[in-house]
Amino acid sequence: MPTKLHPKHKQAVAIFDLFKKKAPLQFKLQILKADRDTMLNRQDYALSEELVRKIKETQDNLKSLQQSINKRKKASGLKKKDVARILLDHEKISQSPRRLISRSDLEKKRQERSNKEKTINSVNIETVNWTLLPVGTDWATFEDNFNEQLTKSGGNFEQKAIDETKERFKCIFELKPKSIYRGFETFSDYFALLFEDTDKVVLESVNYGNAIYIIEGDWKILSRRTKAELKTSNKTKVIHHRSDWFSKLKNYLQIGFK
Repeated sequence: MPTKLHPKHKQAVAIFDLFKKKAPLQFKLQILKADRDTMLNRQDYALSEELVRKIKETQDNLKSLQQSINKRKKASGLKKKDVARILLDHEKISQSPRRLISRSDLEKKRQERSNKEKTINSVNIETVNWTLLPVGTDWATFEDNFNEQLTKSGGNFEQKAIDETKERFKCIFELKPKSIYRGFETFSDYFALLFEDTDKVVLESVNYGNAIYIIEGDWKILSRRTKAELKTSNKTKVIHHRSDWFSKLKNYLQIGFK
């Protein structure tokens, strides 16, 4: 007796084949980002730029693949769970005589597949948003990174605004930061400054119009949030650059008093 396939079996197989291509691309993206940060720490900016290009290319491929999946799903009217169910049913039909398959067997198999998918989807791939400046915290080294970060931010700033922003950082340098991190992605125009006498971290921007964020707690985790989310967090203090901004900063950090 010939095997009876679901009417949309071919569409389900096509969609499933596209899904299988996502994981290698996602893994490749994770490796590229890690390599990029390694090269930045080594100050190999030429190679890091090439890795940034490859990251963008891989992200575009993932986006294109997802669009193909969505297009196939829309045309077939199938959802991801429908694809799994159809293929699972065919797997059971093709492996065993039809009379030996009970509904409870199918439900059990579906539940096992569902649990496996949940386990895979729960894996959190860390996004590296910050990298430690490779050479101390002296002003000359920082200024080089400042200029590069300013260029990468894509802003078109007047020289007066750039000079004023540098003066802000010079004020913060008076507090003697022990380490400085350079931001990527959400905080691509920011530096994170850490100090000896406080566990609060200062995020200051190369963009003249942006505010200072002061974060308590695990700042690398918290800074993955959007700026809007940070502003409403009880772990974050926002200081705007008005005339008394530096006094407010020192008061909040409780450092820098003579």
